[in-house]
Amino acid sequence: MSYTYTYPRPMVTVDMMLVRFRNDRLEVLLIRRDRPPFEGRWAIPGGFVEMNEPLEAAARRELQEETGLSEPALAQLWTAGDPGRDPRGRTISVLFGGLLAPPFPQARAGDDAREVRWFSFAELPPLAFDHETLLQRGLDILREHSLWRLWAFLLLDTTFSCSQLESLGTALWGTGRFTARLLEMGGRRKWVTRLGENRYRRNASSAEILDASFSSLLKSWEEFF
Repeated sequence: MSYTYTYPRPMVTVDMMLVRFRNDRLEVLLIRRDRPPFEGRWAIPGGFVEMNEPLEAAARRELQEETGLSEPALAQLWTAGDPGRDPRGRTISVLFGGLLAPPFPQARAGDDAREVRWFSFAELPPLAFDHETLLQRGLDILREHSLWRLWAFLLLDTTFSCSQLESLGTALWGTGRFTARLLEMGGRRKWVTRLGENRYRRNASSAEILDASFSSLLKSWEEFF
């Protein structure tokens, strides 16, 4: 059944903030746009949602088309909808986050992406649309969830050292002092097992960590304190 409305409707897009931790740096995957608007500028991978498409399905499709990646578990982070953010018209964008652990998959440019490249958050190029704002908001949410929802473990290999977790903490928050707390909470939830001196293993899958309810995590934190 089709519908006709007498008032204008906004367009809906999905954008993906893919993040990895490599050489002690937090990096984000960007594409160089091959079409107007902002042709030749760097941007977050993304695109328009089709009429009968769930949001996450749209995010996965656009990610596959533009970067060749299909592996990352995704979580909704934020929605941007200020007027004037897209010269093509009124657009609302749903920002998804994906965290990649080693070994890292190889990204390749496709669809309307001229080039794909990893950039440090500290050295971002000029970005299309309001993607600088989206990345900053997404990074703030990632920092919060990496501590309180233990997402930090998703940026490390399945087996990791205490010093690697400390380096990640420094990249996220400017300090590694949360390392002991993260390991304690990971152990309480049986997501992390100690293997020996300074070595640990992540037992939980990416989906388990991303889908864990905040209420259950809050209960664990209350018991911890």
